[in-house]
Amino acid sequence: MKLTKTVDYGLRLILFLGQQTQLVSMPKVSETLNIPYNNLIKIVSKLSKAGLITTSQGKFGGIQLALPASDLNLLRVVEAIDGPIALLHCLDQNSNKVAPCTFICSCSLKGVFSTLQTQMKDYLGNVYVSDVGQFPKLEKEVSYVRN
Repeated sequence: MKLTKTVDYGLRLILFLGQQTQLVSMPKVSETLNIPYNNLIKIVSKLSKAGLITTSQGKFGGIQLALPASDLNLLRVVEAIDGPIALLHCLDQNSNKVAPCTFICSCSLKGVFSTLQTQMKDYLGNVYVSDVGQFPKLEKEVSYVRN
């Protein structure tokens, strides 16, 4: 499982804006964070519609967080961009497009992934933009292979 590139960009954008004290222009954000400008426009639109950032047009316009970094958790950012987290299609309570699971009576995976999904949402819901800087930076990729 991995986050989409759009969510990755969105999280980086929000963290960057959390460190700013004034409006930041879209071209500056695109260049600083190395986010393609067209992708940035789409991300900003989603985050703005969700009320997480504010935008201001014009010569001195730009974007900024709509609320304090201490009030904005990572779950809100992820779900504003990609919608509710659903690790299995049968756990997506907001989708009317998915056919009901035919394995409901014999599938024990739902319990495993339902627990994981709940833990993931709880964790992301309790990590605020203002907290992220307190986490250690990983110098190398971490392997989680079980021996």
